[in-house]
Amino acid sequence: MRKTGVLWPLFGSALVAGSVSIARAGSYGDTEEIEESPHAAPAPAAAVEEEESWTFVITPQLWVPHIDSGGFAGNSSLTTVENFAANRGVPFVNFRGINSEAVDAIDLQWGFQLAARRGRWAIGAGYQHTDFETRTDLIYDGRFPLVNPLPASRLDPGDRAAQEFVSTDRTDADFAVSYTFPDVVPNRLDLAIGGGLKMIYADSVREYSNLSTLVAAVNASPPPGLYILCRGDKFCSDGQDLRQRVKSTTWMYGVTIPLTAVVHLSDDAKWLLPLNVAPFIGAETRDDHGVVYETNLDALGFPVSVDRQDGTFFAYGVTADAKLSWALSDSLSAYLGMRVQYMNGDSPNSDAYLAYGPLLGISASFRAS
Repeated sequence: MRKTGVLWPLFGSALVAGSVSIARAGSYGDTEEIEESPHAAPAPAAAVEEEESWTFVITPQLWVPHIDSGGFAGNSSLTTVENFAANRGVPFVNFRGINSEAVDAIDLQWGFQLAARRGRWAIGAGYQHTDFETRTDLIYDGRFPLVNPLPASRLDPGDRAAQEFVSTDRTDADFAVSYTFPDVVPNRLDLAIGGGLKMIYADSVREYSNLSTLVAAVNASPPPGLYILCRGDKFCSDGQDLRQRVKSTTWMYGVTIPLTAVVHLSDDAKWLLPLNVAPFIGAETRDDHGVVYETNLDALGFPVSVDRQDGTFFAYGVTADAKLSWALSDSLSAYLGMRVQYMNGDSPNSDAYLAYGPLLGISASFRAS
């Protein structure tokens, strides 16, 4: 049998090329078995032509993850209530977020991949988009009870003060180049390694809801708003405003190292098991647009200045897939599997992004004449 080539989608970001036994140009097993007579003469010209020709693949893809931790936005601390308490002489007032979870049990992340292969080399690009919402309980973590006479209300340490809802719109763009080592185990295993670039843009809208009686009273005091927008230096020298709803923006960018192992489940290469891991190393740049999420306290426990939480920080992560792929025809193939993704920007007071769930796609390929 003659060896030809196959392209493998990797993490929605790139595609890995491989010389795979009895498989022809196709994402996830666009196969064409070529049975040759044991007495047939070799066809070197055809093999050279196939090695030198380009194969192109397009792959629409859908990921259906459960988002365990939303990331891409720092935790909040109800700084307006801290100021309210300070004006009443209550020191060491603080709020912390717990029970952060996705509002929906599953979310949809859709996208597509484009790839081109020639010989053992491949280049690929991918686009992914999703939007999701998370909620976090804000717990009063102060040292002393916080009391408001009118209307009569009280927060004791450990009480839930409010919930914060964060709606995030996320877009991923990826590019990678890869090289394949076919038949590491003859007719059973192919390996590939590559290098790439990844960029994530996340735009988040934040607001508080399900307010306790005390926090609702603070919010009702004119001017309303539970977020402080600070202009100027850490002392808000250019003024400050209150907002009911605010935005934060996150860029995550860096390099990836796609690693792929393709296990042949059938002799004709129509059933395959691609296993993919893509470590990510880079940076995260977060812009809170002047919103105050933390304050610095003096020795007596009262807020004296703004503690900015945004900026550029080290970031790392990994995406891992396991898929079952099968050839539907000579130019059409499909796959179904599972994906887990972990992305962590090392910014202060911020959670990592963690999601996992089923992954499916279908690929169409064609060879340039």
